[in-house]
Amino acid sequence: MRGMEITLIRDTGILVRGKETSCTVDVYGEDLPRLNPPLALITHYDTKKPLSSSSKLSVFDLPGEYEARGMVIRGIAATHDREGGNERGTLTIFQILFEGIKLGHLGHLGRPLSKEQLELLGDINILFLPVGGHDALSASEAIELINEIEPAIAVPLHVRTPGLPALTPLSDFLKKVGASAAEPQKKLSLKSVNPSEEGTDIVVLTPLLDT
Repeated sequence: MRGMEITLIRDTGILVRGKETSCTVDVYGEDLPRLNPPLALITHYDTKKPLSSSSKLSVFDLPGEYEARGMVIRGIAATHDREGGNERGTLTIFQILFEGIKLGHLGHLGRPLSKEQLELLGDINILFLPVGGHDALSASEAIELINEIEPAIAVPLHVRTPGLPALTPLSDFLKKVGASAAEPQKKLSLKSVNPSEEGTDIVVLTPLLDT
C-alpha cells in the first residue's frame, strides 16, 4: 500500500500526495497546473507569483476550519513580520490532517508563535518551517519553535539560494540543531509517523523546482 509522499517545491512550497488525493501548500503560477493538485493551500500571496486561474482547483487561504477530499484543514492567523503585520502583512499557517498524519506548515512566518497560536496548531507530526531569517524566522527562533512543538519530523524551508541571497544558508541551521550530517532527500515517503526517543528528526528535502 502506497503511503504519503511529500516533495519540496521551490522555496517553501510542498506537494503532498496520498493514496486518494493530493494538495499543495504555497505553490503558485505555472507550477500549479504542472503539478495538477485538486487542493491548494496558500499561507500568503506573492504578487510576483499569481495563483493559477484553474476552475477545478479548490483554494484555502484564510483562517478557519475546512474539510475537503478527506483532509481536515485548520488555518490560523499569523504575521509575516515582527510588527503585527504592519510591514509585510499577515499570513495563514496551517495544520493539515491527512491520512492520519498531522502536517504543520508555517509559510514565511515572521515571528515566534504565541501561546494561543501554538494551542491552535496543536500536536504536529511533520513540521515545515522557515529557518533562513531576513523576512522570516531565524535558525535560532526555528529551533526554539521545534522544541516547543516537538514534532516527530521537522523540514527546514526558506534558506539561501542563488535567487534568495539575503537568507542564511541551510548549513547554519543544521549546525545549530546538531544535524550537519543530514543527507538531502528528493522526497519524504512514509505510511505513519512514530516519535523518536532521541527527539525531532531533521529531514532536508531537495527542491523539485529551484528558486
